[in-house]
Amino acid sequence: MKTFFSWLGVTYYLSTEAINTMLAALSELCADGSSLVFDYPDENFFDASEKRVQNTIMMAKAGGEPMQSAFSYSEIEKLLEKHGFLIYELLTPDDIQRDIIDKAGADMKAFEHVNYCLAVRKN
Repeated sequence: MKTFFSWLGVTYYLSTEAINTMLAALSELCADGSSLVFDYPDENFFDASEKRVQNTIMMAKAGGEPMQSAFSYSEIEKLLEKHGFLIYELLTPDDIQRDIIDKAGADMKAFEHVNYCLAVRKN
């Protein structure tokens, strides 16, 4: 049976090994056509100059949950493909700002260096 998995707000706090383990488990559990949505920091996240990003990293660490992982597009694509998932849609902060926030007329800004990904299980 096709299943939808929401894994938002999690990958930041996991090691690459733990993410790999989770994707392997999901791959075993779900049928082809199942979907996984998650957000993840890009490869520039930990070196970002934006104050909001640096504050978030510092607050997570101070709270005992340090952020551990960040990925380039090609890294996340390879990790997903290793477990039978293909990227169906990926939204960068610019995409999120333009296609969602601005269109809604909301007075907010997409979080810098954070991407949203929709992946589909395909053998």
